[in-house]
Parts: sequence; C-alpha cells; structure tokens
Amino acid sequence: MQLRGVLIMLLQVLSCGGALGMMAAVEFFNRRTIWGKAVVATSNDIDAAGLMGINTRRVITLSYAISAMTAAFAGVLVAPVTLTGATMGAVLALKAFAVAIIGGLESGLGVIVGGLILGIVETLTGFYISTGYKDVPGLILLLLVLAIRPVGLFGRATIKKV
Repeated sequence: MQLRGVLIMLLQVLSCGGALGMMAAVEFFNRRTIWGKAVVATSNDIDAAGLMGINTRRVITLSYAISAMTAAFAGVLVAPVTLTGATMGAVLALKAFAVAIIGGLESGLGVIVGGLILGIVETLTGFYISTGYKDVPGLILLLLVLAIRPVGLFGRATIKKV
C-alpha cells in the first residue's frame, strides 16, 4: 500500500496495531482488574502490599508470566518485519531501553512519543547522513534526556519521605 509516495507493508501496520493493542490490554489489566492493582501495589512497595493481604509471591509469579507472554507476543510481531536471528534481541532491547528512558518509565504515552521521536531521528539520520550512523543520534538523545530530565519526557519525579 502506498500513502503519498511512502510504501507501507501490511505486516508493519499489523505490528503497530498489535503493539498498541497489547499496550491497551496491559493498561486495562493494571487499572481495572484486582490482580493488576495488586501487581502495581507490589511493584510500588512489596512490604506494604504484603501487609495489606496481597499474596506477593503469587503476584510476582503472575508478573513474570505476563512479561513472558508480552515478550512472546512482541517476538511474533517483530519477527516477520525484521531479520530474525540469535542476536537480534540485543539491538531491539537497547532501543526499547532508550525509548523507555526517553519517554519516562511509568508513562504509556511517553513510551509511544519516545518511540516516535527515536524512530524519526534514526530514519532522518539514515536518510541524510548514512545508515551506518543511524543508531548514534538515538544514543545521543538518550544521554541528553538523562542529563536534562532524568525521569524522561513524561515521567514524574517522586519524593519519598522516610
């Protein structure tokens, strides 16, 4: 399919739709279900969650299971679009880490905006400079965000009183 001279493959559209669907499902789970609220409470303070009656061991096991299912689904979405190999996870993990830090770790919208920013910067660098240097501006952007706003563009700094 072509949109104003840009070739867009159906697999790319399905990958984006699947990723957005997974993000929506995780947000719904965390905000609307009792188990999701238990996961959020346990991640914030495991001792307080245990004192409130949450079975923290079961919640941690559930978190690992959800993480594994999300990673498997992401692998299914990414594999047809990229070259699949044994070492492909390192590059994707580094980019995912950069996107999470740029957008803010606790902000779903921040992750989307961070991914768009990183994608645009990498594409423009690959087009105007060289494809060999397309990863460099993303890392520079990561360092700038960490230096200027360590919580990310959409993150909130929390002050914990002891």
